[in-house]
Amino acid sequence: MPSNSEDLYNQLGESYEKSYGDNPGQAKILDIVLQKIPPKSKILDVGCGTGKPMAEGFAQAGHEVHGIDSSQTMIDIARSQVKGHFERCNMTEYKAQTTFDVVLGSFSLFHITRDETYSMIFRFAEWLKPGGLCVMNTVLADYLVKDPKLFDDSGECVRHYPHPWMGNTYDITLFTRTGWIEMFEKAGLTFETEVYAPWPATDQHGEEELYLLVLRKTQKEPLFGPYPLPPSYGGPRKFNAAGVLALAQRMGGNETSRIEELLKNSKKLLDMNEPCRESLPYPDNQFDTVMANSSLQYVTDLDKSLHEMARVVDSSNPESFIIVTQPGPDSKVMNLINKVAVPLSQDANFDHHGKILHRASEIFAEHGFGNITVRRVEEVCNFPEKDLSARCSEAAKILAGLWFIDDPGYEKMQQALIPELELHFRDSPHVIGYQTVTLVARPTKS
Repeated sequence: MPSNSEDLYNQLGESYEKSYGDNPGQAKILDIVLQKIPPKSKILDVGCGTGKPMAEGFAQAGHEVHGIDSSQTMIDIARSQVKGHFERCNMTEYKAQTTFDVVLGSFSLFHITRDETYSMIFRFAEWLKPGGLCVMNTVLADYLVKDPKLFDDSGECVRHYPHPWMGNTYDITLFTRTGWIEMFEKAGLTFETEVYAPWPATDQHGEEELYLLVLRKTQKEPLFGPYPLPPSYGGPRKFNAAGVLALAQRMGGNETSRIEELLKNSKKLLDMNEPCRESLPYPDNQFDTVMANSSLQYVTDLDKSLHEMARVVDSSNPESFIIVTQPGPDSKVMNLINKVAVPLSQDANFDHHGKILHRASEIFAEHGFGNITVRRVEEVCNFPEKDLSARCSEAAKILAGLWFIDDPGYEKMQQALIPELELHFRDSPHVIGYQTVTLVARPTKS
């Protein structure tokens, strides 16, 4: 049996197209989408396979097709029979150079974990133009899984489901209809239409009911999610230098090098890595750069701090800018803290770092810094401990200790985190995702 999805689809090749290339459900959803998009739209097919039927349908209608797939065999077949640009690339590593009118995922998310799926939904939204369409084709857990005990505690996801398919049995990740729609809504995508399409059994697969979903991008910036935004960001948090250091010592990624690249030409820099203050002791227009790196959750008055940051930067200097970095909506570290630790704390307010970034974009624009770019940065916390129990114990201590080491619920938080971490490390044995978002605000172009 193939060891991963790349090997699987390299092996399947044309046999996959024979089973799925003539799909009436996909043909129906294709017709629906073609009526909704402008001529010569840009289409991104994520997990494009052989290019049939979806990429081919868009190409034949005169649209510009870009397809990615981890299987070189599938890419070679797609290039041979569909007009478009096709490249071999793992979807979790893909970096789009443009935005698209349609982002399509046809049965391509079964082989990644729950957390990776959640992150991919935000990526789909990031890759879309405002108002663009996301098209998802899948099989629902509601249809395939009959035993309720196999669902996780959300009731909307089944992990590591052993599914017989194309001559072998594979562990796949499944979501219910509600689970899919909730994830999309958190990324700023709004439901438009859906199609249920029965698919008769063949010698390669059993009878299936396909679920096809169309959503529209209604929020400009997915990385300010999860949506809907709350009235406030949830802070302030109590700054714990030891807790921050313990987390930082486990970090790995490229955030530092990217920020260093941004800062290399700065002449007057105010680095606000310590908890930001609501009243800065500097005159107006004193600096050409102000940076706050994961520190705005510690301020008492967020708006006042943001106004102060913008006040001390010279908006008349076209080279000046403000940088704010906060955890992203798909940061597993933050999502575990919000799910497990926060409800056990004295101050049970959930942290919403997207709200911080959203408010920063509004206030900076008021001060003339309306040229705003937002990008994700992939970082992880490393836990190399070989023993699972020791690994979970260390991770629980670090996550609970980031903000709650003096909280009466600190010990209970650690205990409650253990089963969540055991489940997480089954999918990602030695890392916990700490995706961050960097907002850069430059003077508004005249």
